[in-house]
Amino acid sequence: MEPTERIRFFFESVNRKDGEASLSCYETNAVLSLAPNGGAAEGHPAISEALVGFLAMKMTLGDTKEVRSPDGQIALTSLNWSAEGSDADGNPMTMTGQSTEVLRKQPDGDWLMVIDSPWWIS
Repeated sequence: MEPTERIRFFFESVNRKDGEASLSCYETNAVLSLAPNGGAAEGHPAISEALVGFLAMKMTLGDTKEVRSPDGQIALTSLNWSAEGSDADGNPMTMTGQSTEVLRKQPDGDWLMVIDSPWWIS
């Protein structure tokens, strides 16, 4: 999968509530930003735990932009997203954000996320 295809697959996996497929989008030692103000899940076990909240939501993917490194081994993507679901008390909630992802080309030609920040890093 190309970088933007990988991101699209991730959103589709979340919407199917498929945690295993969602986790497969990350390198084993990837980092997922947990909040706009800091904190991160590092590695598959922590990312899997962090994804539980996203798997409870209905995610909508906006247009994805992509830039690749000159050697074609690293890609930076950015996109707008929205999510609808319920809070812990069952009240409806909507979240929106702008995300950035760093993906690395794998030896088999596939692309996986190394850094995922749903909250935009500026």
